[in-house]
Amino acid sequence: MMEKKYVKNLNEEPEAVKTGAIRHHIFTAEDTPIPGCSSMHIVWTRTEYKSFDSHEDNEGFYVVRGNGRFWLEGTEYDISAGTAMYAPAGMRHAVRSAGGELEVFIYHFPA
Repeated sequence: MMEKKYVKNLNEEPEAVKTGAIRHHIFTAEDTPIPGCSSMHIVWTRTEYKSFDSHEDNEGFYVVRGNGRFWLEGTEYDISAGTAMYAPAGMRHAVRSAGGELEVFIYHFPA
């Protein structure tokens, strides 16, 4: 069993780098102290939607800095620092930058 973590430093190397996005997993399903929850920090630079995802769990987003767009089941929203978004379980969604860096915290939690 993996040790549960209560503190994690985001200055660690990113765990995943994709075209137009850098992702740091903060808490994963394996190491979170809260069953069924996970979180990550992503910085998007891509200005096109890469994919439209849906999950069996709920997903919340909080924009730390930058400007972008949030797509949820065919409706687009302008997003900027201070914006919070929610994608209920099973609903298709996507995020993209409007230009420059879009920094977002994401958290998954049970439906």
